[in-house]
Amino acid sequence: MAGFLNDMTVTAGGHVYVGAGADLKKYAPDAGLGMLIHVDPKGHAEIAARGLHLPNGIVVAGDGSTVIVAETQKPQFSCYPVGPDGSLGTGSIWATLHPKIDKRPAGAPRLGDATPSLDGCWMDAEGCIWVADSRSACLRVAPGGDVTDAIFLPDDMRSWACCLGGVDGRSLLICGANPSGGKAAQLYIARLD
Repeated sequence: MAGFLNDMTVTAGGHVYVGAGADLKKYAPDAGLGMLIHVDPKGHAEIAARGLHLPNGIVVAGDGSTVIVAETQKPQFSCYPVGPDGSLGTGSIWATLHPKIDKRPAGAPRLGDATPSLDGCWMDAEGCIWVADSRSACLRVAPGGDVTDAIFLPDDMRSWACCLGGVDGRSLLICGANPSGGKAAQLYIARLD
C-alpha cells in the first residue's frame, strides 16, 4: 500500500472506514492511489474503494446507508452505498467544490482562487458537511458542492478538523494550528445559531 493511514470513522454497528494512500511525509501528489479500507466488527480488513485522490475526512450519513469521503486533491466528496455487511458499493460524486469561495464576513481573509484543501469533516442534521479547509476556513458544503457558510480562523491559523457538539449539537468545534509550527494548536468553538 502506498503512503500512510489517515482519517477514519466508526459506525454505530462497529464498522471502521479509514483512508489510506496519503503520502503526507513527502507531500507528493498521490495520482489517485488513495483507498478506503473497511474493518468489520470482527477485525477483518479489506480494501473497500480505490482510486481516491488523498482521502481525508470521512462521514457516515445519519441513516448509515452511505459513506462519504473528502478527497483533498480534487477537491470533491465521493460517496459509497453501504451493504449489509459494511462493504461499499460503486462510488459516485457527492459534491465538487469550486476553486473560488467567497462566503466570508467583512474583514475576513480572502480565500481567493486557490483550490480548497479538504481535511477532517462532520455531517450536520440537515445532511450538509462541515469540512476543514486547511487554508483558513471551515466550510459548510451542501450536496452538489454549494458552500452555504464559512467560519474563519485568525490569519495565522489553519483549520485541520471539525465536529459538531454541545448540548444541542449546534457548536462547531474546530481544531486550528499554525502551519509554521510557531504557535500551539488551539480549539475554536463557533455557535451556529
